[in-house]
Amino acid sequence: MNHKRDMILGLVFFAGLGLILVATAVLKDWTTLEKPFEYQVYFSSAEGLRAGDPVTVYGMRAGRVGKVEINKSQDRRDKRIVVTLEVKEEIPFREGIPYTIAIEDSSFLGGKVVTVDPEAREGGRPYHHDEPLMGVSYSNPLKQVASVFAQGKEDIKGILSGLASVVRKMDNNQSTIGALFNERGLYDSIMDSAQRINKIIRNAQAGKGTIGALLTDRQPFDDLKATLAQARKITKEINEGKGLLARLIHD
Repeated sequence: MNHKRDMILGLVFFAGLGLILVATAVLKDWTTLEKPFEYQVYFSSAEGLRAGDPVTVYGMRAGRVGKVEINKSQDRRDKRIVVTLEVKEEIPFREGIPYTIAIEDSSFLGGKVVTVDPEAREGGRPYHHDEPLMGVSYSNPLKQVASVFAQGKEDIKGILSGLASVVRKMDNNQSTIGALFNERGLYDSIMDSAQRINKIIRNAQAGKGTIGALLTDRQPFDDLKATLAQARKITKEINEGKGLLARLIHD
C-alpha cells in the first residue's frame, strides 16, 4: 500500500514539474500587450536566427523575433531575408538619423540575438512602420577562424611540411643540421673550446699571463698616458715655433 502511494506521489511530482517546464517554454516571451510593435528588417543572411530569439535595444531586452522568412519578392542580395521584430515599446527611429540593426551571437558558444541601436537624436520625421529597415549579419567568430584556416590551408600545409623536413634532417647524421645535433665529437669540441675560454678569462681576472698583466698592471697605462702628454707638449711647441724641431720644420 505504501509503495503504491509513493509511486502516485512520484508521478504527480514529475507531472507537475513537466507542466512547469512547458509553461516556462511557452510563456517566456509572453507579454501583457495585446499587440506588440512590429518592425520588418531586411538582411542578406539569417545566420541561424530563429523565431523567438531575443531582441535588445541599447543592450536591454525589448522583445523577440516574430518571424524569419525568405524574401521571394526581392532580387537584391541585401534583402534576401526579412525578419519581423516584435517589441514592447516603439523604437525611436527617425528619418535621416543613422541606426544599427545586427544579428549577433548571444554568446561565444552559440545562440542568436538581434541588437538594435537607433541613434536617438533630434531631427528628421518619425519612422513609419511601412518603410524598410536594413540590417547586417555578423558571422560566428569560430566560423571566421575556420574560414581563415581554409583559405590559407596550402600555406599551413607548406609550413608543416617544412617543419617535418627539418625534424627529419635533425635525425639524419648525413646532413649539416643532423651532424650539429647528433655528432658527439662536435659537441665535445664546443665544450672544450668553452672551457678554454673560461680558463683564459679566469687567468686574466687573476692577473696571470700577458692579457692578465695588461688588465691588472697599472704601469703600462701610466706610461702610455705620459707618452701622450709629452707628444702633446712637443706638438704645441712646434706650432708655436719653439725649439730646434720647430725651426727645422718652419725654416
